[in-house]
Amino acid sequence: MAHCNGARGSKMTAAELNTYTQSFASTSAAESSAHMADSWRVKGNAQFKEEQYGNALECYNQSIECHPTVSALANRAMVHLKLGMHEECIDDSSRALALDSHHVKSYLRRATARRRLGRWVEAVEDFEQAIRRETSNTEAIEGRRACIAEYVERTGAQFESVQVPITFEDMKVDETSLIRPIQVQQCTDSTTAATTADQQTRPVIDHQEVPKRTGPVGVTERAAMDMIMPAQKVPKNSIEFEKSWRSCKGDSVKQAWILEHVSKEAMPVLLKQCLSPKMLHQVLLTVLCRVLKSDWKQGIGILRSIPSTDRFQMNCMSLSKAQKREITTSWETAFQSEHAIDDAIQQQYRSVLLENL
Repeated sequence: MAHCNGARGSKMTAAELNTYTQSFASTSAAESSAHMADSWRVKGNAQFKEEQYGNALECYNQSIECHPTVSALANRAMVHLKLGMHEECIDDSSRALALDSHHVKSYLRRATARRRLGRWVEAVEDFEQAIRRETSNTEAIEGRRACIAEYVERTGAQFESVQVPITFEDMKVDETSLIRPIQVQQCTDSTTAATTADQQTRPVIDHQEVPKRTGPVGVTERAAMDMIMPAQKVPKNSIEFEKSWRSCKGDSVKQAWILEHVSKEAMPVLLKQCLSPKMLHQVLLTVLCRVLKSDWKQGIGILRSIPSTDRFQMNCMSLSKAQKREITTSWETAFQSEHAIDDAIQQQYRSVLLENL
């Protein structure tokens, strides 16, 4: 010990020795607690596999008391879920997420507990967080879809038998803002009612379908998404648009929501730095198959403004024949004779994109 601080060539003082001893003891105690915590966690896992949930809960309690970890908290949350202790599950999941905000299992368990408590909007938000981190997570995708359907069924039974027309009134937009203000007017039940099976609407989450513009707009999906999407920021520039669009990859409903809420006049600015053949293909299909269905004026406005985007013609020429054919088919279906589009817009697309028009 004479030359513990050999670099200085001096002896360790009594104060330094005491500090070192305390640090070593503290480190050893921490390592011991962590070891004991992991040991209790492993025992809890074994009890859980045997479906001995009471014993598993006690083991996880001991583990967390020794040293709280994400795994132990998430596992105890699962036990709480099995025992129907939903509030406790939410608490443990939240504690786990405070330690690791990317822990998908904790989002899923908290979402399940919230859903069982009838807190559907919060549950969908958790499912959304899980999907953002694991875009192909089947449990999260199916859970989100089922939660939206359950929310509509439990809180808006009229939506199954009554459809309400929604009127979107164009308002003057501040030139510095790319967000399009919207006013929604909802008619009373006495003004309109579903008279055919075709008019009844259930949430459609992933399936794209050709829009029908006759009759009232179904509000089940739209109302549910408006409840869920406030956390989704409306993009104000090209970088934000690309980030938002990619975060909704594979979800045409959310992508349609983005297009419905941006200023149609701002599309050339939003697409300026991020337009690619793939994105152009996705945007046009979303407009033709979804946006025109929910807001005809917005959809037409977007179609009118997109050709003004830099590199529009180059991206059109880079589309594959299959992509062009798909857009052409959707275009022809969307703009049937009773829903004609003015020649100026059609001409903008005919020259570089649409086939056989």
